[in-house]
Amino acid sequence: MKEQSLTDPRTKRPEQYNYTTTTPMDKPQSRISRHFTGNTPEVILDKNIGTAFLFGRLLCSNPHDFFQPLIEWATHYIESPQEVTVVTINTDYINTGSSKALLEFLRILAKVQYTGRKIIIKYYCDKGDEDTIELIENISTIIKVKIEIEQPE
Repeated sequence: MKEQSLTDPRTKRPEQYNYTTTTPMDKPQSRISRHFTGNTPEVILDKNIGTAFLFGRLLCSNPHDFFQPLIEWATHYIESPQEVTVVTINTDYINTGSSKALLEFLRILAKVQYTGRKIIIKYYCDKGDEDTIELIENISTIIKVKIEIEQPE
């Protein structure tokens, strides 16, 4: 894996967040966060400020279990979204099962646009990573939301 510089936007994390680990929801939560494990990304979902942040490798052994609380959060979020929802995803690798679960998560969040609100999705990947670029372009077509692909040097 290529070393990232301190100016690389993929290394920046929102400092205002309090990182805590949560478990799957029994009732709607306004905030979910999970730590990076090496095979699963750092996740911060915050309804109060309209952000979804996934940073790290998406190599889930059971993507359904990992994404289920995220999908539940998204389902509740679209009932009353913020004026602008910002989704930032940065992965250096994503396996097939995780890409399908990510698609479902983004498909639900894309419904924000039907509420008259705005959604911005940014996906950071390595420059020249054609497989990931193709995957993200396909997801963008399916969910009918333009995904901004950023490829820092």
